[in-house]
Amino acid sequence: ASSYEEEAGASRGGGGEESDAEGGAPEVDSPPTKQQRPPFVWTHEMHLRFERAVFQLGVPHARPLAIRRLMGCEGEEGAPTRDNIKSHLRYYRHKWEAAVAYARTAGQAGGEAGPSAPAEDGFDPA
Repeated sequence: ASSYEEEAGASRGGGGEESDAEGGAPEVDSPPTKQQRPPFVWTHEMHLRFERAVFQLGVPHARPLAIRRLMGCEGEEGAPTRDNIKSHLRYYRHKWEAAVAYARTAGQAGGEAGPSAPAEDGFDPA
């Protein structure tokens, strides 16, 4: 390829196959990206810390950074990231809203107030 074609390809952000030969591959020692990291696994103890923080803030008002501060896990090895907490909060709120809706419909249908004890995983919408 002529030098004009190489410059034009570089200015367009590409160059097809030529860019791979010119260092387009990632370095071996580069830090892992989100896609390369293993998924975060919420341990029972970490989930209980999460729940305590969410209830202290109030389910509708809880925010990931405030939850992280109240969990006291900043600087800990294997601590959840803001994105881990954000995702878990989204999932938790969805479960919470479903349980509250179920309790309301169960209460209207048969006079029952819903489950009287928290579920086995510790989730208690009441």
